[in-house]
This record gives sequence, C-alpha cells and structure tokens, in this order.
Amino acid sequence: MTERRYVTVFPELTVATFTRGQDKLVDYVIVDLDNASPENKAFSDNFLDVLNQIQRTGEFRPIAQADGVILLVREKNIAQR
Repeated sequence: MTERRYVTVFPELTVATFTRGQDKLVDYVIVDLDNASPENKAFSDNFLDVLNQIQRTGEFRPIAQADGVILLVREKNIAQR
C-alpha cells in the first residue's frame, strides 16, 4: 500500500492538492470496521451508511479484507461520469 499514490482512510475520499479547491478523488480507501462501535452509535450509523452508499453506487468495490479492515478500489469508469 505504501507505493499507492492516492490512498486514504475512510471516510476521507479525496486528497488535497497544492491548488486550492481542487482535491483529487483517491484510488484506494482503507476502511477500519473497528471505527463502527456501539459506544458511539450516531457516528457508527453514519459511518456505515456512507460506506454502504459508496459501495452501492459502484464507485468503490472491495478488493481485500483482513482483521476488520477492508481495502476498497475506485472504479475509474464510474467515477469519471
């Protein structure tokens, strides 16, 4: 993963550029499912809603999962519409 140029940790889906207002959509998103916890139900519900939404739209799809962490990759043909 360290060789990937545009990677963020969910819920961030963009990275800042040196040009103000021109953030770049990332290619990979790391999702730590441990962030969804019963202790903070409001945060967890929103976290899971957003995660489900980006997967339903097909903009990102899972490519790997281990120990409560999911790696999503952006479907470039969908994101460029």
